[in-house]
Amino acid sequence: VLLKTLPLIGGIARINRGPLLIGEYNEVEEIGYKLTSLKLILSEARRRKWWAVLVAPELPDVTEVRNALFSLGLKPVNRPSWGSGLINLQNTEEDILMGLDGKWRNCLRKGIRLGVATNLSGFSNNEIEWLNRTYKAFQSNKGFSGLSEKLLKNLLVQRGRSWHFNILFAFENDDKLDEPIGAIVAIKHGDTATYLIGITNEMGRKLQANYVLLWKAILDSKDRGCKWFDIG
Repeated sequence: VLLKTLPLIGGIARINRGPLLIGEYNEVEEIGYKLTSLKLILSEARRRKWWAVLVAPELPDVTEVRNALFSLGLKPVNRPSWGSGLINLQNTEEDILMGLDGKWRNCLRKGIRLGVATNLSGFSNNEIEWLNRTYKAFQSNKGFSGLSEKLLKNLLVQRGRSWHFNILFAFENDDKLDEPIGAIVAIKHGDTATYLIGITNEMGRKLQANYVLLWKAILDSKDRGCKWFDIG
């Protein structure tokens, strides 16, 4: 839950794409758990005096669900809903690659040809500090709020059988002692990995590092047993 507290007014809460279940359930079970979770969160919101709660849940847009959300006190807003894309990781590596846009594949091949190398994070203090510092600068330069440093740190320390916080760094070549030219964060939750953050510096953009990072994150998620990769 992302919370903004305004002086004298109180809290405004936003739940984007949640509740997020960690585990594998059939559709009926998933809908039931998510609606029950939302009911509990809204009850807690009243206790904490959050005067507005905005929710964008991952739920099917069907009459039964709309009625259930309405019964919880939620009302639809007149704005476009978010959309995302899922890559099926149950396909072969070749089929996944060929299913991507042709221009995207060309950028990936260019990045590989230019020698972009990637490395999985060992979660050292230097790596985490670099990620936070670079992401903050990226937020400032692009003018968006994104994820707070506090939320990132809390996500990072979570541990669970069905949860993995994955950071990949990109380098100009195989010398991993150089400063990274980009990084990507993808979180495994249940049978899905979600692309959360992608950042590259000027050199990284020149070398198409983000394409190489994203492809490596897709393959890593497949190796970890994920069935889906959510590209956001």
